[in-house]
Amino acid sequence: RVKNFYPRDRDEVAIVCRVESVADLFLIAQARDALASYNFHDVSLILPFIPNGRQDRSMVKGDAFGLRVFADFINALAFKAVITLDPHSPISNVLIKNLVAMPQTGFACPVISADPRPYKIIAPDAGSLKKAETIGKSLAKEVIHCHKSRDPATGIIGEIKVYGDVKDSVVYICDDICDGGYTFILLAAKLKELGASEINLVVSHGIFSKGLAPLKNAGINKIYSTNSFNHRQTIVNPGGEIPEISDSLIVTDIRPLLKSYL
Repeated sequence: RVKNFYPRDRDEVAIVCRVESVADLFLIAQARDALASYNFHDVSLILPFIPNGRQDRSMVKGDAFGLRVFADFINALAFKAVITLDPHSPISNVLIKNLVAMPQTGFACPVISADPRPYKIIAPDAGSLKKAETIGKSLAKEVIHCHKSRDPATGIIGEIKVYGDVKDSVVYICDDICDGGYTFILLAAKLKELGASEINLVVSHGIFSKGLAPLKNAGINKIYSTNSFNHRQTIVNPGGEIPEISDSLIVTDIRPLLKSYL
């Protein structure tokens, strides 16, 4: 129920929600319906993280096309705009109507440029290359390309190659999502082997499903992310206390930046 809501003609109204379960989708739909009862139909949705973004196709018969299912649900609610940060797949722009995507540069460039030292940008794989190059161009910094091989049968990552000189360099690995972080753990080991002096990680969406310890233990110094995902669920101890290792995580509140797109 929406209480004591008195919209004016000039008001921009938006629903803000981090979707982490099916229940959250139902809350969005209920809020949309409640606002309509005030005859307020021009409503936007601020959705910091698009769930199912990595399910952007059906790989084999029997697989669900998760992103399309999600898009169909959101499209049925007829939002004026759906504002998000750095969607994983460009297919999101095709499937979700009125999608407004804030690029990774809007979050990453202010964070990285605060470092006064010389540094280099690392693109961990082919999928992140275009975004990393955009960040590098914006900051006028060198971008180092990497390549990872993956066993198509098992999905296990094999060798990682780094195409550039990182010896004695401060580096920032840039990507959109960190889930378990295995790619970054392997890459950090390779960068250390090649002589990088400091390794940092910049990700728009920090899921951190394996926690922060494996990333820190791999030699990653600082992790920069946003609050697009409730990563506290994965790094809080059972007792409810944030472990000291979380001091390595620096979080940007993405909501004010996304609201500027209204």
